[in-house]
Amino acid sequence: MKEVQLNVKHEVEVVLELFSDPDFALPRIIPGYESHTGKDTFQVIGVLGLYPYIMEGRVFKGSVIKYVFRMIDGLKGAGNIEISSIENSIKFLVDYEGDSKSMFESSFEKGIKKLSKSINEDIRLERIKRKI
Repeated sequence: MKEVQLNVKHEVEVVLELFSDPDFALPRIIPGYESHTGKDTFQVIGVLGLYPYIMEGRVFKGSVIKYVFRMIDGLKGAGNIEISSIENSIKFLVDYEGDSKSMFESSFEKGIKKLSKSINEDIRLERIKRKI
């Protein structure tokens, strides 16, 4: 299980609303993401290191956003990603059990830390686009 926190300059309610949308969140939080289809239920195609995979899952929205997924091709395993707010920061928690567990969680952590450099600008642009 890995946990990463990001400080954001936007209202956390708006940030959580954006991260509850798979079109905004999946490319930013899924390790090795290449493409996805679907909204509340989704399917992601990605590559983790040398291992291609297909995962399917569902997003649960509330005060905590939860992406629950399982690998259906390539890697074997299942897990979830929780996104919640703490004061003016967003907490990401990944819990994955399966093939390449340490690589998946490490890639997740690196991806979120990379996201920290652009998250405020990404949110600003998305707010303009959606008129939030």
